[in-house]
Amino acid sequence: MTRDDISSGVQVPPAAAEEVGAAHARWWQGLLDGDVPALEALLADDLTFHSPVGTVGTKARMLENHRSGQLAYNSITPAEPVIRVHGAAAIVTGRVDILYQWQGQPRTEGLHYTAVYTWTAPHWRMRAWQSTIRGDARG
Repeated sequence: MTRDDISSGVQVPPAAAEEVGAAHARWWQGLLDGDVPALEALLADDLTFHSPVGTVGTKARMLENHRSGQLAYNSITPAEPVIRVHGAAAIVTGRVDILYQWQGQPRTEGLHYTAVYTWTAPHWRMRAWQSTIRGDARG
């Protein structure tokens, strides 16, 4: 797919990088707060979520994990985000340290991640997530 294919006929706001950054900040805050309505608005219906342990999830599964209380975040410390906008698509890469609970068990992760957003008027939505455990975070 060429860049023209990605952006043809789509009117992207002039401040796209800032808006993507704000959407990405809402992602982190939504996770931390367990804010299902905020996450529901931010995530595309066809989201593909690749976890660092090799599982593949969906928007519905992620929201259910939050609703049920199986997943809860204690702290999220993102660093070094890089935002690149290409027409109606944006790629955010960075690193993050996360403390969370899965099914009541505390866990920590140090990750490198890639998030892909697309412009769906009137805002940016996350379509894909891929994360990998950082070399400096392996036990």
